[in-house]
Amino acid sequence: MALLLVLAALLAAPPSLRPGTAAGVTVDGALDEPAWQTAEVATDFTQFRPVEDAPASVRTEVRVLLGPDALYIGATLYDDPALIRTTLSRRDDRAGDAFTAIVDAYGDGRSAYEFAVTAAGVQFDAVNVRGNADASRDAVWSSAVRVTDDGWVAELAVPYSQLRFTGDETTWGVNFVRDVERLDERSLWVPISSDEQNSLLEGLGRLGGVSRIEPQRVLQVLPYALSGGRRSESPARPGEGDLGVEGNVGADLKLGLASNAILDVTVNPDFGQVEADPAQLNLGTFEVIFGERRPFFLEGTDIFDLTVGTGRDGALLYTRRIGAASPIIGAAKLTGRTNGGLNLGALGALTGDAFEPDRGYVAGRLKQELPGQSYVGAGFTGFTERPADPEANAPVALAAAGDWALRVINRTWQFEGEAAGTYRAEGDARDLGGAVYIGFDKVEGFLTPGFGFRVYTDRFRLNDVGRFRETDVVRLTGGTSYLWNQGRPVGPFRRLRTSAFGNQQWQLSDRANRGLGVSLNGNVELFDFSEVGVGLDVGGVGGFDVRETRGLGPIRNVLSFGGGAEYESDSRRRFRWAVGAEGGTDELGGAEFGARAGLSWVVSDRVGVEVDGGVGGGDGVRA
Repeated sequence: MALLLVLAALLAAPPSLRPGTAAGVTVDGALDEPAWQTAEVATDFTQFRPVEDAPASVRTEVRVLLGPDALYIGATLYDDPALIRTTLSRRDDRAGDAFTAIVDAYGDGRSAYEFAVTAAGVQFDAVNVRGNADASRDAVWSSAVRVTDDGWVAELAVPYSQLRFTGDETTWGVNFVRDVERLDERSLWVPISSDEQNSLLEGLGRLGGVSRIEPQRVLQVLPYALSGGRRSESPARPGEGDLGVEGNVGADLKLGLASNAILDVTVNPDFGQVEADPAQLNLGTFEVIFGERRPFFLEGTDIFDLTVGTGRDGALLYTRRIGAASPIIGAAKLTGRTNGGLNLGALGALTGDAFEPDRGYVAGRLKQELPGQSYVGAGFTGFTERPADPEANAPVALAAAGDWALRVINRTWQFEGEAAGTYRAEGDARDLGGAVYIGFDKVEGFLTPGFGFRVYTDRFRLNDVGRFRETDVVRLTGGTSYLWNQGRPVGPFRRLRTSAFGNQQWQLSDRANRGLGVSLNGNVELFDFSEVGVGLDVGGVGGFDVRETRGLGPIRNVLSFGGGAEYESDSRRRFRWAVGAEGGTDELGGAEFGARAGLSWVVSDRVGVEVDGGVGGGDGVRA
């Protein structure tokens, strides 16, 4: 009996990997240094798709080396070199064949870093927290790839300064992922099943020997200076020119107070090299939310992740508010994590024109990680600005919230929620508001039902520092999703997933019924790797619409029906096409329809063509 228990424990234990010692290693895409032969080899990859649990179609070998300053990862990816997809793309776009390394430097299964490189040499990196990857942060690391007669080679070097750890860890969590585009195949060293995707970080393999690594402190300073001149007609001397000289200076500082605590400081930052937001035409009633792109605000975004509702409704901190009305004069941010799993963050910023402060922002966050992908946390934000009337009191906006996510019932269900309150004072007006969200969702398994309940008062004011869509609402939601094939082909389908969702709303202030909406969706992948999606929506079932008139009063909901279908051709091909159609009608006889088509052609690894078009018409339908 004791022997059986020992065997069961060994079978349940994650695989381990013994690293080698880096000496004289150059990141050039050739694993020809003797140091690589000192490392144990990770091989025998298993498919996640298209055939779950099947051996990988092509062989992969991965080795890891520990250097004095960096973690080295070398992958030999065997394949026919003529078939390798080396598609050129932008950073953080894993087009073509790719290799990904997942590293949990805390070794606790709660968070991890992802570092990937494509066969074209394009880098991808992300921070993965409880199975949700955020690719907004761009770490500083190096990589090289090389196509050989046996396939291709990926070599990565990740400085320890780009990883957060305490130095007390005895092992790190690791996993390796390979994507082969022409086969639509994803394989992993440590396999994961379709019903356990949210436990990806808990099932990582173990990398030993890390106890000898000394944590490194980060020190990065990025100063800048701008100057320019402008010649214009003198207002005092018409016909004569005046030369005006302008200049600007600023700097960014990143300081590692410890290996797991980072201080970021910026003074008069210049975001001229940050990618611009895409143009959007907003005809709806809600604000367009843009992602954060400024480097200063990207550090520790996983710590300041206190949402209200499911995240779609709002968030306690929306950093795009800072600097939107006036330039940033200076800001500082501290993010870190203790050995006991307590994440902490603090942020302060001043903005104003001509270095005259007119707005101030503060935010704080605590989040205690618990076993089994659970956590509890709290946060606050504050805002004030200089009033237009010097005799008036400055407006003040404060918000505080607590949140939690607890895995229960064998960790297959998650009980989550937030409770938040806001206070805003401007002149003689005082607003107090509150918000509560409670959710109960099945997060493991092939059948994943979920339920949610929200109450947002009419004076809940979060948009000075955070973001929020809609107040004065009571909302009850419920739905379920089912993966019919359970990782195996079923009938004529390679994959078959269906889902159903319902949403009933009331207005909190007067208890008015805002109606019921229901949606049904299905998505299938056929054996030729083409996909078909269908959907049906029913909206306006009873109740009143309080938003259509933009505040002029409610109107009766109009019962409406809508549906659509789309088809996408074989995802493995370089030439792909897609078609779709949708339409709807309502009880008043209104109707609309639309159709669209598109094609994409990867002419070569450096040239691609995309064409899209659509038509539509009708006399209007509301859903």
